[in-house]
Order: sequence, then C-alpha cells, then structure tokens
Amino acid sequence: MVFLLSLKAGPWEESICGRPLGLRFSDRKLIVADSYLGIFEVDIDTGKKVRLVDPDVPIGGLKPKVIDDLDIDSDGNIYWSDASTQIYLEDGLVELISQPSGRLIKYDAKTKKNEVLIPRVHFANGVQLSPAQDFVLVSETFRHKVRRYWLKGPKAGTSDIFVSGLPGMPDNIRPRKDGGYYLSLVTSRNPDHIDFYDLTSRCTGLRKFLARATAIVQNFVKLINYYYPNKFCANFSYKIFSLGVISNWIYRGETIIVEVDEVGKIIGSLQGSTGIVKLISETQQIGDNLFFGSPYVPFLGRLRLDKKSAGAKKPSSGKKPSVKAKEEL
Repeated sequence: MVFLLSLKAGPWEESICGRPLGLRFSDRKLIVADSYLGIFEVDIDTGKKVRLVDPDVPIGGLKPKVIDDLDIDSDGNIYWSDASTQIYLEDGLVELISQPSGRLIKYDAKTKKNEVLIPRVHFANGVQLSPAQDFVLVSETFRHKVRRYWLKGPKAGTSDIFVSGLPGMPDNIRPRKDGGYYLSLVTSRNPDHIDFYDLTSRCTGLRKFLARATAIVQNFVKLINYYYPNKFCANFSYKIFSLGVISNWIYRGETIIVEVDEVGKIIGSLQGSTGIVKLISETQQIGDNLFFGSPYVPFLGRLRLDKKSAGAKKPSSGKKPSVKAKEEL
C-alpha cells in the first residue's frame, strides 16, 4: 500500500497517513493500534508487518472507526478499544455530543476473531490488564470514569465501574511500580469553569442542537472540499471537529495524573500548573522516572521520583522545553 503525499501535508490528512495511538511489545513483536488503518504486528528484527485487525471488517455488525489502545495477555490475545463506530478520530467533537458508540473488544490469537466485551462506551480509550490478568480496564473518557471487565473468577463475563467521578477525562491507563495504576487525565475539570460534557449531558436540547448544527456544517464543508479540493476547507473541518482543538479549547492550565490502587481507590495524584507538560495522554514508570506523553506537545516529559517515598522531586531547571525530555509538569 503506497500513498503519495505532498511534502506540505497537514494534520488534516492523517486519515491517509494513519495515526498510531497504542503500542505494546510481545515476544519481540511490536503490536500497533492505528486509529485509521487497523492493528498491526511488527517484527522488530525483520521489519515484517502483519495486519491483525482490518477496520473495514465489521465486528458485531459495526466497523471500528477509532482504534485506540490495547494490551496483550500471556496467551497473545489482544484487548483493544474502539472509541467510536460513528465517526473517525478527525471528527471527535461529533462523538462527544452523540450517544456512546465505543467498545472494548477482544482479539482471539487462535481463532483470529474479535468479540465485543463492553458495548456503548462513551469514547473507549486506554486499556490495561491487571497483573493477574483476571480483569481488564478501559477508560470511558467522555464520562470521566474507568470501566472493568472481569475475565476470571465468579464475575467473569461481567463488567462494572472501576472508578468514576474523576477530575478530568482519562486517557491511557498504565501500571504503577508499587501496585495500582496511573490514570492520565488529558483534560481536567474545574468547579470554577463550565465543563463542556457536563453541560451538554444535562441539556439534551443543547446537545441535539449542537449535533445537528455540527453535522450540517461538517457535511457542507466536506461537500465543497470533495468537488473543489482545497487546503482551506480540509484544515477548517479538521480544526473545528478534531479532539486536539477541543482539548486545547477546554484546557485550564492544570495537569493531573490520578493514582489508584488495585481496587480503584484513589491514593494520590500528580498535579502541575506550569503548562509545560500538558494534556497528558500516558504516564509510564521506568525505574525511578515517570515519562509523560501527549499528542499536543512536541517532546517527551520526564519526572524523577524520590526513591524512598516515590514522591516527585522539584524541577531542576526552569528552561523552556525542547524536543528533549524535561522534568517539569
């Protein structure tokens, strides 16, 4: 598969190029969840690529449109999130004001088939297996909660709420070295400001109006761009409807990472207000360092942890960030 793109291609062409959102290693294979192109297995020694999940093949009668995150169990089965069956990632605003259509899905390594585990998740996002692999977690981003699906034990085959009422929208979930999980909140909620989701969820009339208005504008702009392709219309549509623009619009200068234990109880948090590392989508603990990733800043963040208390040290520098890792939140 080959695409010819202009060297001046913009982010609005991500549906052509693809956009990897979830990465995991398994037996010297890199498993990649690409929002638009599917789930791939990449041999890190030979470079050989195999597509495991094709987004054009319906699952449970619906095609996955936003393949997001994944995790892999000891048998090679892949648990992955489909954030929406209604829209593509570039049109994230539409999903926010629509009825939930996301799903948690299991890819069976033996049968090569997919099974829907939890339907109707409002933007299914980060995925993480428990250490014992007796349950799997998935972020329900637009409803500020994390859901749990039981894989083993008396509750196997059922789901419940792992943690709810979070002070922001959870993105990826990753394990803590001392047990429990880091929940990266890509946006925060502040009682001094109106929360867009809370407002639209309470006012159904407003949500319906916005859904219809955005559909009209979106279809009109895309129709023009279809018959008269131009960079202005493509960029306008992307900036109006993409999640990146929404996230920056509702960003209040606060960065929050919530720490929860094995049963979903909040045990701590990391917070910052410098605005340097913001809109965090993932937190990874490697040794005595925490690394932070965000799709909206051009660098990797790093925070050194106190070896005794695992508390964060104060920043060693106040310099503005470059593409290198920085130690400020």
